[in-house]
Formats: sequence, C-alpha cells, structure tokens
Amino acid sequence: MPNRSLVGDSDYIASAVRQIPGPVVLVGHSVERFGYQRAGMTTVEAASSHLVMLSQPMRVADLIREAVRTVTG
Repeated sequence: MPNRSLVGDSDYIASAVRQIPGPVVLVGHSVERFGYQRAGMTTVEAASSHLVMLSQPMRVADLIREAVRTVTG
C-alpha cells in the first residue's frame, strides 16, 4: 500500500495490528509512533540515531524483554 497520509497510514497500521491475536510489540521511528498512539498502544522512546536497532541494540532488546514481561505477567 503506498503512503497517502499520516492519518491514513496510521489507521491502516492500526487495523492490521488489531487483527493479530494476543500482545504485539512493534519497533519503529517517530512516524510509526503516531500510528501506535492513535491505535491506543503504549509507546516507549529511546534516544538514538535514525535506526535505533543498529545504534542501540541492547536497549531495544531490553525494551522488548520488558514488554514481554509486562504482557505475560
């Protein structure tokens, strides 16, 4: 699907994620954050260069582990 607008793309992402059963962890940058928040998801930010997964891989791994612990109890 081509990018059309921030709101339209955010709604598309939100509708796709809502179809996934169970907890979902998404990693993205500030544009995706708008969509995640619009879908009612909790967002966490990590300061980094453009690609946080490369510049701070341990921080991303820690955030994912924390998210898994949060949703699984």
